[in-house]
Amino acid sequence: MKLALGISAAAMLLAPSALAGVTTIFSRGPGLNVQIPDDTYNGTLGSMAVDRLLIQQEGIIKDINVQIGMSHTWAGDLTIKLVGPGGQVVTLVSRPGFAEPADDGTGCCGTSNDLIFANRITYDDESTGGPSENMGNFGNPIPARSFQPSHGAAAPGDLSTYDGLNMAGLWELRIGDSAGGDLGVLDYWHLEITWNEIPAPGALALLGAAGLVARRRRRA
Repeated sequence: MKLALGISAAAMLLAPSALAGVTTIFSRGPGLNVQIPDDTYNGTLGSMAVDRLLIQQEGIIKDINVQIGMSHTWAGDLTIKLVGPGGQVVTLVSRPGFAEPADDGTGCCGTSNDLIFANRITYDDESTGGPSENMGNFGNPIPARSFQPSHGAAAPGDLSTYDGLNMAGLWELRIGDSAGGDLGVLDYWHLEITWNEIPAPGALALLGAAGLVARRRRRA
């Protein structure tokens, strides 16, 4: 009986975290002043401007959103990718307004609307604001708004790619420019992560024992 009570208590302690999670914002900037090289993107991560964010807190990701504050005088030039600590790449937007034949920086042209520091763009799988490829449809400059990530001609994938992974480690935001004559600067970005604590080995053992007790009771 004492064992069963101890197991129940451990399960109850773990349940609220598993259900609700904790939401934390991990940010870089403002004032980063990361210059985006003009007309250098060729489809590789190495051809993109990069800024890095180190998360030291460990936790299992339940949901992740990305917010970016940047300037650019021709948003349709841009490809923006998030790289997780394990190297997982998710494209947030790729040449908005342009049906690119390949993810290699060739071809022209997407939306000519501007991005400005004050109007931060949020990328969220659950957004009701539509796909990021349509961000140029809402005025110039592009307003502060949330969008669902659009991968364009890049490899498919969305922010749920990171769900279930440990958030600790080095994250990268990479921005590429695919046409000449227009410039941009990254000022700020953040990751908004809803996460759960990683269960301690002792708690996992108790939960495993709870399952064993339950199976024995059913057999009895």
